Amino acid sequence: MVEHKTKRQFLKIFIPFLLAVLVVLIVYVLLYNQHNRTLIQTNEFTQIDLVRKSIYRDFESILPDINVLLTSSELQNYLDKQDRSTLNELTESFASLAVHQQIYDSIRYLDESGMEKSRVNYIHGQARITPDSELQDKSNRYYFKESILLSPGKIYISPIDLNVEHGEIEIPYKPTIRFAAPVFDRQGHCRGVLLLNYLAEKMLTHFDQMLAGSAGHVALLNPQGYWIRSHKKEREWGFMLGHGLSFQTSHPEVWAIIKASDDGQVITREGIFTFSTIYPDRIGTQGANTDYYWKIVSDVHPEVIYQDFLDHFTGVVGLSLLVVLFFGTITSWEVAKHRAERLQLREQADLHAQVYKATTDGIIITDAHGRILDVNDSFTDITGYTRDEAVGRNPSMLSSGEQDRAFYKNMWSELLRKGQWQGEILNRNKEGGIFVEWLRISAVRDSEGKTIQYVGVISDITAKKQNEQELHKNAHHDALTGLPNRLSLEQLLQQEINHSDRDGTELALLYIDLDRFKPINDSYGHLTGDVVLKTVAQRLGSVIRKADSISRYGGDEFIALLSGITNWQTIEEIIARMQAELRKPIEVDGRQHVIGASIGIAIYPSDTEDATQLIIKADEAMYQAKHSEERHHVYFESLRPHAQA
Repeated sequence: MVEHKTKRQFLKIFIPFLLAVLVVLIVYVLLYNQHNRTLIQTNEFTQIDLVRKSIYRDFESILPDINVLLTSSELQNYLDKQDRSTLNELTESFASLAVHQQIYDSIRYLDESGMEKSRVNYIHGQARITPDSELQDKSNRYYFKESILLSPGKIYISPIDLNVEHGEIEIPYKPTIRFAAPVFDRQGHCRGVLLLNYLAEKMLTHFDQMLAGSAGHVALLNPQGYWIRSHKKEREWGFMLGHGLSFQTSHPEVWAIIKASDDGQVITREGIFTFSTIYPDRIGTQGANTDYYWKIVSDVHPEVIYQDFLDHFTGVVGLSLLVVLFFGTITSWEVAKHRAERLQLREQADLHAQVYKATTDGIIITDAHGRILDVNDSFTDITGYTRDEAVGRNPSMLSSGEQDRAFYKNMWSELLRKGQWQGEILNRNKEGGIFVEWLRISAVRDSEGKTIQYVGVISDITAKKQNEQELHKNAHHDALTGLPNRLSLEQLLQQEINHSDRDGTELALLYIDLDRFKPINDSYGHLTGDVVLKTVAQRLGSVIRKADSISRYGGDEFIALLSGITNWQTIEEIIARMQAELRKPIEVDGRQHVIGASIGIAIYPSDTEDATQLIIKADEAMYQAKHSEERHHVYFESLRPHAQA
């Protein structure tokens, strides 16, 4: 009887104890698995964003090369003269850039019919100039048809593919992206296309290098879901090689979600898929702004996610038996095991925390009501607010007042509808300074689809915007003299025509061509010629009125716009001051050089009401002055008699 009661008491104690041990162990493993999954999801978002920025940086480094070639004197000289000498100079400039940069498979100029006029191939560290007999007709290629239709200053960026020569894919494979820009002559006529074949393997190598911290496999996909880059090489380039392998066919449901949104995360039985979108043709301010895109997709398989869970779960039965049979021993063992697991968790948490802290982007996490829960160190670097100062407040503390209520209303409408929003915002830091940021907000939802948190990623793009402004300045001003260039002149001329129409006054356009400059440039070199041109620019600028402007039209040609003209004497006085300044000797390296100028004058609206024709008529008058023995400046004949210099 006593023995029987003892057994019953033992069972009353043992069974609840055993159940409690099992419940504690299972809860612990489940919590651990959930924590580990959260860290993986956060890490994949960070890795994808780093890869996306690496690709954008690679692309942005190419735009200055295109702008340099488009505004080069070699290209404009060839468009003016169309002879073998200027074509050779243009080709040599292509070769110099190819050897210096080492990232272009070829640099080409195609005329308006699509025929290659100049081509340089970069092969084994050397630039090879293609002979005329090997130049090809590219009029039917898609990149020519797309780029020839662009407006000045715009650049077409092609889809990435394998380079094709004479109808065959080149071996070994050369992943290529074509950067093409239309070429315009001095009269604003499109004369062809400048084409750079970028060796995209460098970009793809950067792509691979940035993936070391990912827990899964990261791929680069084109809009049809074909692999451009994959950890399995046999999958790549299916759209060109014809093997039919694609992410779309292997994961159709996941692809449908990825294709419909720019950024996000999809959790299925196949794993965690984290994705982001790159629009190559929207980089900077010169892109053609097409809808072509790439998808960066991280695929973390279930075996990676649940490996720790399985390890812990398989130990539950053994641990339970040890607790029952060797209570004292197993207690010590469980404490030691628990400490080891905590250390492992801490190390993993530290690793992900380092990624969280190391990123240069600011990260801000809020609850569903917009109260800040956490920020990283980069947020403090960008805004000046420490974590203690930010937590508990609303992100509106950064508001600069530059965006109106309609802006925020649209932002929240899209965020609530799509679960994400991204855009450019002007915000104010703690010190009161304005900075430009690119903000990406994503909603975090629970299993029932209810928003529980918002995660914002802040990129300080102030320096980038300043660089874009500097590029815009360089594109509109002559690099040697600092004067407005041909592109800027077109805008200035139209503005002055509008002012003339509004004020009822006349506008004088002076086409200035330097005399005796070419012998100086040929005899003493380009450095001497450059000093002379800069001196001429300074002297011309010193004699005009504040309302007037001087532009370098090309070579040794300048154009002056004299606005608000109400009497002819004003034009004569300014021309007299110009000629007096230009006749003064210019000293370079101890030698004095004397030049002059032939000037043609056309009047708006008396001579013509068309801006292009105004330049042409002034050019014709300049040539009359150039070939006249008595006159140094001539008015267009249809307006008034020639003025004597």
